[in-house]
This record gives sequence, C-alpha cells and structure tokens, in this order.
Amino acid sequence: NFLSFFFSFSSFNLDKIIFGSETSKNWWTQKYFWMKWINYKIIYNGIKLNKFNFKKRINKNKFNISFVGRIVYENNPELFLKVVQDNLENKQFKFHCYGKGPLKYKMNNKNIIFHGWCNPKIIYKKTDLIIITSKVQNFPYVALEAKTAGIPVISTSKGDIKKIIFNNSDGFLIKKFDLKII
Repeated sequence: NFLSFFFSFSSFNLDKIIFGSETSKNWWTQKYFWMKWINYKIIYNGIKLNKFNFKKRINKNKFNISFVGRIVYENNPELFLKVVQDNLENKQFKFHCYGKGPLKYKMNNKNIIFHGWCNPKIIYKKTDLIIITSKVQNFPYVALEAKTAGIPVISTSKGDIKKIIFNNSDGFLIKKFDLKII
C-alpha cells in the first residue's frame, strides 16, 4: 500500500503512464483521486478485429467446449466443473481443459479431457466454444486468441472483456454466471 501511494504521487513527475486496460486505470484513479488530474493513456494489448468469422466445425456430432488458462482460484475452475456436471446427459458435448496450475487436480474428472498446456494452435483447432469462468475479466488473452481463431466465448461482462468480445456477435457476455443461462 505504501509503494502504490508513493507511486501515485511520483506519477506527477513522469512524462506518461500507460495503462493496459480501463479497469487498471480506474483502479488507480479511484484509489488515488489526484491521478485523475492528468489524462494518462490506455494502450490495449490486443487488436480489435472488424470482421469476425466463426470457425467451421470439423466434427458435427460433437461440440467441444473448453476451459483454457491457468487453473487457479481466480479463474474459478469450479464453475466449469458445474457446467460439465449440469450437461452430462448431453452426449453431443465434449469438455476439455487446457492449462496448468495448483488447482489442476479439480479438473481430474472422468467427464473432462485434460490436456495440460498445449500450443494455442492445437487448443483452438480442437475447440468449438470457450467458457471463461472467472468473475472479472480485465483483458483476457484467451478471449483475444479465441476471437482471432474464430471461436465464440461465453464470459461474464465485468471488466474490459467488453472491449474484446461483443455480445451476440462473436460471443456471449452475461451479467452473472447462471448455469441455466450458460
């Protein structure tokens, strides 16, 4: 806390501060109101695509739904498990997990194919839909990569994910995770 307070005052002596997202800029300016006095820039660490083409599904009989990323508390892998459990009757769905982390044991489920960490080209070639289960998405690379690969994303609408995924266009943003909505 002391270092962030010190940094906020020393920011007056800097030529510029570049934030990676609106959420991070808002955090600083809400916590240290004097940082609003200078209009610092935001440079997004991604590219907005004007045209979006959904990936053509290879296997029409199976729909591959994936969790991609670090398997940590913040990314809420338990919610992905609930989605899997809620859809066990639907034999068209195949669930995958790509990533690693301290909670990977939670993905040890007979209904989830665990791949560990793979090359993104492999991940997105085998995936038809990504579910991002964390409660807030500041600027998720997974969403950016999925969008680039033409794969729709389901995620909450909190955070700067709204700058990447446009609801009902290249994915679905929901206000809160409700299994019925998903």
